[in-house]
Amino acid sequence: MDQKERIISVAINLLGKEFIDIDFSLDELRWLIETAGGIVVATFSQKLRKLHARYLIGEGKLKEIKVFVDIHNIDTVVFDDPLTPAQKRNIEQFLNIKVIDRTYLILDIFALHAKTKESKLQIELAQLRYSLPRLVGKGITLSRQSGGIGTRGPGEQKLEIDARRISERISKIRLELKKIVNNRKMNRRMRKKKKIPLIAIVGYTNSGKSTLLKTLTGQNIFIEDKLFATLGTQIKRFELPNSQKILLLDTVGFVQKLPHELISAFRSTLEEIKQADLIIHLMDFSIKHYEDQKRSVYQVLKEIKADKIPIIEVYNKIDLLKNQKLISKDIVAISAREKIGYKKLFFELINALSNNMVNLDLKIPYQDSAIIKRIYEEGIVNTRNYEDALIKINADIKKEFADFLKKYL
Repeated sequence: MDQKERIISVAINLLGKEFIDIDFSLDELRWLIETAGGIVVATFSQKLRKLHARYLIGEGKLKEIKVFVDIHNIDTVVFDDPLTPAQKRNIEQFLNIKVIDRTYLILDIFALHAKTKESKLQIELAQLRYSLPRLVGKGITLSRQSGGIGTRGPGEQKLEIDARRISERISKIRLELKKIVNNRKMNRRMRKKKKIPLIAIVGYTNSGKSTLLKTLTGQNIFIEDKLFATLGTQIKRFELPNSQKILLLDTVGFVQKLPHELISAFRSTLEEIKQADLIIHLMDFSIKHYEDQKRSVYQVLKEIKADKIPIIEVYNKIDLLKNQKLISKDIVAISAREKIGYKKLFFELINALSNNMVNLDLKIPYQDSAIIKRIYEEGIVNTRNYEDALIKINADIKKEFADFLKKYL
């Protein structure tokens, strides 16, 4: 957009509920709004013991916002908390201005960044599912509503069609996504046959996952310093210093209050994380709210049922850390951009993977030498010596393959 959309952000501090850092939430909301192409002119917050059914916030606070909107020529009001269809309509009628919530703002950003066919379909599905119950009351003319944030993806015209046609479109998208999912399942089966460990890199959006993948593998990977730059999955091969081959998976970044519509639409993409043998949880150690982000990541992992997979916590961006005293010997601290701290990261990866390995001294007759290729695929060869009648190999082998090699002990 030529001129940035002028936004008011609104957040609620609900007393007596699970603690949420309101400053962190508002900082992140500002970040999201700026990513979507808007500018936050002012922020309003209110402490409440319970949410108001009609407007979510108190009518007095809404009148205060109305005065500010009229004086400062505001384009949009963004609520940090989810709005019911009725609340959205009520607030829009009260303020005579476009109103969206965090959920739709995130969906809008995803629509802005979707590049692949799959991610575009997933976003459209999420937006249509979000919009379907909100069709009642559509068509209200708002004096200042003319595109901008909250109107990308399927677009206003698509969202104005009747519920039956939206439902038909949802069914069609699900069928298209099912074909893509089936292809992914086939690729997954082929990977499992090769039995190369899969390590998923997860973390908050903009924590440096794609940078880590790029600097480790040396491959050309799209990187951009903004929220949700990566929406699809990327799997790259890598060889650890002990010659063990692994697969590294990078996928969509997480965020606080990640919309259920997105988790549902991206479930097939997030399923890749559930297939991992190990998870690298990458955190931006340079920001003050990294602990809040950490909690949000674990919450999403729990929601997609990937919280039982072994995890290595990795603290990234130490080159940007102001207080270097926070780096202790007990944590894995790195700079993915500057390739600092990789030695300890590799050590932790090898150690974690070796928990599923047994060390074997093998004596392979030359007539069975074809098995050596599989030993390399299934484990880590430490030494290999050729003698007159056989080949001596010391290797760390996956437990499930070790029984097959008993005759060579």
